Amino acid sequence: MFIYILLGIVLVVIGLSLKFGRIEKNYFFGYRTPRSMKNKMNWEFANGLMANYSIIVGVLSILSGVIGWYFNLNSKYIIYITVGLMAVCLITTEIRLYKFDKAKRENKG
Repeated sequence: MFIYILLGIVLVVIGLSLKFGRIEKNYFFGYRTPRSMKNKMNWEFANGLMANYSIIVGVLSILSGVIGWYFNLNSKYIIYITVGLMAVCLITTEIRLYKFDKAKRENKG
């Protein structure tokens, strides 16, 4: 269960660094997809979303690790929950980024 606590801490640290750090568009750190790397506005929007999602999933991972350890739960369920939450975050970010990018293009003209 320690791995889930450690994973949660890493996700919270990444989320906080994305949220409060000035991460310029790069090819090594941040939420990097073709759409998010398209321009600065998309980059900032997508990384702002992922910062919040990383913090939330990180805290939930820490809690699930502590609860799993305390109640001696089967770790495969915690894996399913963590992977499922991450998938939901990625899909939600892509959908919201698509809508953001589309609205921005429509407003231009």
